[in-house]
Amino acid sequence: MERTLRKYRKAIEENRISPHILYDGKSSGIIVDPGDDSIPVDLIGFGACQLQGAPISLEAEGREMVFVPVEGRILLAVGRLSFDLRREGGPFARLPARSNSSAVYVPPGEKICLDGEGEIIFFSAPATSGKAPRKIDVEKAGFRSVGAGIWRRDITILVTPEDISSNLTVGETYSPPGLWSGTPLHVHDKQDPQNGQSDHEEVYYHRFRLRKDGSFGPYGIQLLFNGGDLNKAYVIRDRSVIAIPGASHPVIAGPVSDLNYFWGLAGDGSRLTMFDIPEFRYLKIIERILAELERKRGTGEVRRENLSEWKELEGFSSYHWGMLEMILRERGFMLVR
Repeated sequence: MERTLRKYRKAIEENRISPHILYDGKSSGIIVDPGDDSIPVDLIGFGACQLQGAPISLEAEGREMVFVPVEGRILLAVGRLSFDLRREGGPFARLPARSNSSAVYVPPGEKICLDGEGEIIFFSAPATSGKAPRKIDVEKAGFRSVGAGIWRRDITILVTPEDISSNLTVGETYSPPGLWSGTPLHVHDKQDPQNGQSDHEEVYYHRFRLRKDGSFGPYGIQLLFNGGDLNKAYVIRDRSVIAIPGASHPVIAGPVSDLNYFWGLAGDGSRLTMFDIPEFRYLKIIERILAELERKRGTGEVRRENLSEWKELEGFSSYHWGMLEMILRERGFMLVR
């Protein structure tokens, strides 16, 4: 958010505050506390519970919550309602073909009891109104592929204020090994609906399919930068949590494992609208061209004049054409004149 980024930007750049928390995967409770000034968010909260046959009790108090099972079979009771959450095999069991995700929304003021075996995470935020508890099954979750080439990924949208919550937006993103997400660069740093931008904080929880085998293990890179006075990069591991106050925040899965990361956003209850950084909007044009070429496939040779149907290319500079050529070549296409 604009005010959150203004508050924490300098402290992050000077390493007085880190948005990166490596969760141990053993303890249960709040990991990102928006009331803690050593963590650079003021609205969005995040936590995890490890269940081993003994129940855990939580209370929503004045905040709404969204619970997402990571692995196992978990029974979530809220009031007189009980929800059976199953995710046998963990988050990668059906990926990359489809997701096995689900979630439960809990409004403020409710007491929650968790029981069973496995891991479940939760996001929380101030509620702008009260809605009824509700389960979102995988069949109702929106699973779709977005991007193209080296920034292709699969997104599952579980909860938004348009349908389930009053403030929280929650979902998951699957990134194959070596591919980028959060690309082209975007921000959601200020409330400016006329220009296509909302004001939201965010939290990422990263999980890698493959476990540590050696000194390094699977890894990725999380960036947090604004093209000016904030330029940070963090090596992420399995169970890395990133608290994002604002700015651009792309992530790349390392070449040694695919990555599934859980995300939650909170603002003032408005609809999430991501603003693409103008400098990189040309990548959206390349994305559509590449997706169309891969759909047709053909011989792999692409003549420049045959791209004339893409009117957006008329504004391409020599730099943009160079990028298009490099990306096409990497994907097995040769641009010829």
